[in-house]
Amino acid sequence: MQTNDLSTLFELLPIGAYRVALDGRLLRANAALLKLNGYDSEAQLRADFGDFVPDPYLDPNRRHEFRALLERDGHVKNFVSEMVSYKSKARMWMREHAHLVRDAQDNVLFYEGTVEDITEERVALAQRDRSETLLRNVLQSIPDPIWLKDLHGTYMTCNMAFAINLGVQPADVQGTRDTDWVDEAAAAQYLKTDRDAMDAGRPLRFEEAFGSSDLTSAALHELMKTPMRDSSGKVIGILGMARNIQPQKDTEAQLRTTQAELQATLNALPDLLIEVNDEGRIRALHAHNESDLLAPTESQLGQLQWDLLPKEAAEVFLLALQETRQTGQSTGRQYRLNLAKGTQWFELSIVRKPTDPGEEDRFIAIVRNISQRKAAEQAIELMAFQDSLTGLPNRRLFNDRLQSAVMASHRGQNHGALLFIDLDRFKQLNDTYGHDVGDLLLKEVGARLQQCIRAVDTVARLGGDEFVVLLQGLNAQGGEAREHAQAVGLKIIERLNEPYLLNALSHTITPSLGITLFFGQGTTVDALLKQADLAMYRAKDMGRNTLCFFGEHL
Repeated sequence: MQTNDLSTLFELLPIGAYRVALDGRLLRANAALLKLNGYDSEAQLRADFGDFVPDPYLDPNRRHEFRALLERDGHVKNFVSEMVSYKSKARMWMREHAHLVRDAQDNVLFYEGTVEDITEERVALAQRDRSETLLRNVLQSIPDPIWLKDLHGTYMTCNMAFAINLGVQPADVQGTRDTDWVDEAAAAQYLKTDRDAMDAGRPLRFEEAFGSSDLTSAALHELMKTPMRDSSGKVIGILGMARNIQPQKDTEAQLRTTQAELQATLNALPDLLIEVNDEGRIRALHAHNESDLLAPTESQLGQLQWDLLPKEAAEVFLLALQETRQTGQSTGRQYRLNLAKGTQWFELSIVRKPTDPGEEDRFIAIVRNISQRKAAEQAIELMAFQDSLTGLPNRRLFNDRLQSAVMASHRGQNHGALLFIDLDRFKQLNDTYGHDVGDLLLKEVGARLQQCIRAVDTVARLGGDEFVVLLQGLNAQGGEAREHAQAVGLKIIERLNEPYLLNALSHTITPSLGITLFFGQGTTVDALLKQADLAMYRAKDMGRNTLCFFGEHL
C-alpha cells in the first residue's frame, strides 16, 4: 500500500488529519492540520523539520501515553491534550483519534488519525463555572421558589424559598434528585415536564403538586420551566420557577358548586378573564385591575379583540384561539402592552367553554400580568453578563468582546489595545473606612473610566479593584497605535487622581496601568490579559500611579 495513496476525503476533512510511520516519520498531513500549525503546504512544514516533526504535546508524557494506548488497543479515541502550534507556538487544546493501519498479512504499515481544536470549548466550560456562582447569588434574592437541575435531573442549586418548602437548607438540596424528596410517581412526572420544556426549547407552563416532602400536604403550583443554555446555545439544564395557585384552584372548584359565590370568586382572581366567541368578539370581561386594560370594560363588550389590541398582541391572541379550536386549549403565549403605568407583559391561556348543541362556540381567555416574573427572568439573564456593583460588563462579557476585538483586528488589519488597571492601596481604604466606602469608590472609578473612552471602546470590572479597558480600531502602524493607547492611559491616570467625595469623606487614590497591544489573531484572550497584568505589576514596581507597556522592562 502506497502512503501517498490518499483519498479526496482525507484532503478535504475540515479537521486535521495525518499519517505517521512507526518510526515517527510524517507520511502525510492534510490542509486542515497544516493550517492549525501555521503552514500553507506540507513542503513548508518539511522545510522546517524534515520527515521527523517534533512532539507537539505540551506535556511530553502524553506522547508515551498515546503510543501505549495505540499499541495496546490498536486505536485511540477522544485523547485530549494541550499542544503547541509549530509555527506560532500558540497553545491549543486538541482532541485526537487514531488507529493502526495493517496490510493483508496483518502487518502494521503506519497509523493515521485526526486532531480537532477544542480550545473554545474548554474556555466556555470554565466561563460556565464562574457564572454559576453569580447565578446562585441572584437566585437567593427572588422570593418565589426557584431551582436549577442538570440534564439528568440532579439539583445543581436552588434558592432559600425552594429549600424552605422542603424544610431544609439550599446546601441540602444540591446533588439530590426528586426521588430523594417525593415518591417515584411524582418524581417521574416532574422529570417528564422537565424534558417537555427542554424538547420544546422554550419556557413552558405546568401545574404540579409542589412544596412539601409530604405529597398529601403539597400545594398545587404554577410552574414555569425554562431550558438553560450555555454560551454556545446548548441546553445544559432546566430552570424552574413556582407560584402557589392552590387557593385559586380551590376557588374555581367552588364555582362549580355554587352560583351565588361567582362574583366574589371573580373579584378574588388576579387575572383578566375574557369570554369570546369563535370570531374573537368579546361577550364578557372581568378585570381585577382596570389598569391592565387598554380601554374601560364596558367599551370592550361586543368588540372584536383584534380591533382593540395592537398588531403584535392581536396576532398572539389569534394564534392562541386557533390552537384552542384544534386542541381545546392554549397556554403559555406571551405579549406586551404599553399602558399608562408602563410596558406590561401578559401570559395568555385559552380554553374551550362547554356549550349546549346549537349554541354559539365560546372560549375563556385568562390573561395574567407577569411583568414581575418577566423582570426577574431578565434580571437573571442580565446579571450573568453585568457586574452587580458598577453596572459595567463583567469578566464573562468582556472576554467575549475581547475575543471579537481580536478577530476584528485581524479582519481590519489594525491594532487594538488592552489596559489593565489596579487601584493602589485600595485595601487600606476598605480596612480603614469599611467596604461600603470602598464600594462607593469603585462605582465612581467605573463612571470616570467610561468618560475616558470612545463609544466603540469597552470598560469592564474583573473583580475587586481590577478594571480593564479595551480600545478597538487603532492605527495599523504600531507606533501610532501605541501613542493612542498611551494617551488614553495618561488620561485615565489624570482622571482617577482627582479627589473622590465618598459620603462625607474626601479621598484620593492612584492607579497602576498595564498596557498590551494586539494585531490580528496572534494570541489568545487569556494571554492578552496575562500580558496586561504583568505590565500593570511592573508599573507598581516602578512606583505606582504610572503606566507600563508589555514588552518594556519585562
